[in-house]
Amino acid sequence: RVREMQGVAEMANDELQEQLEIQDELVKSAYRHNIDTLQHIGNFIALQSEFFEDEALLESIAGNQGRVAALGQLESCLYYQGDTLFADLSRYVDLIFATILQSSPIPIERIATTNEIGNRLVPIGLATPLALLSYELLLNCVLHAFDDDAAANFILITLEQTHATDEQESELTLTVRDSGSGIPGNISIANAESTGFAIVSSVARQIGGHVDISTDNGTVIVISIPGAPELLLPFGGQREFHS
Repeated sequence: RVREMQGVAEMANDELQEQLEIQDELVKSAYRHNIDTLQHIGNFIALQSEFFEDEALLESIAGNQGRVAALGQLESCLYYQGDTLFADLSRYVDLIFATILQSSPIPIERIATTNEIGNRLVPIGLATPLALLSYELLLNCVLHAFDDDAAANFILITLEQTHATDEQESELTLTVRDSGSGIPGNISIANAESTGFAIVSSVARQIGGHVDISTDNGTVIVISIPGAPELLLPFGGQREFHS
């Protein structure tokens, strides 16, 4: 009887393992498809630059290439637990820091970066807009925050969550802080004319968030998202989505 039960358990385990392997192959195929699609889009955007000479338009095209590439980097940070897809935004921020620092107008050794996103996993529906917001804000810091003669500069990004209580719903807060010269007083993210700030304002509204700016001792941009889902701590059953 015991041997029979052991045989049934082993058979069930083998069937489960086979189903997991099939699922892995399916999601890896989806990952490769997504990467190929983003690369095609990036190539199409790059092709546009061959037909224009206007500097502002070429700058916009280059900016969109960077955004598509950043979404491609998010694809390499996806995982699933059970049947739900999540993103490791801490890993994503490390990747985009390494990329955008190459665009810095000042020597990158003068910029210290700190990533305090944490190791919690973010549901993909929220992770994608947070990734876009992080990319835009960090790129703006690198390109515009620091003076040429500033010897030491820093950028700090954090992601914090307050838990719901009887009086208040949970809130997720993305904060990007830099030690730069600050945003000019005549620029408002809410009514931004620059593409980057317009994207930040639009994406924040789409996820029910609001943007606050402080310019004391550098710039602090805080995006608060009330009612955001609880972030998830990874566990041993987590599997990578990518190949």
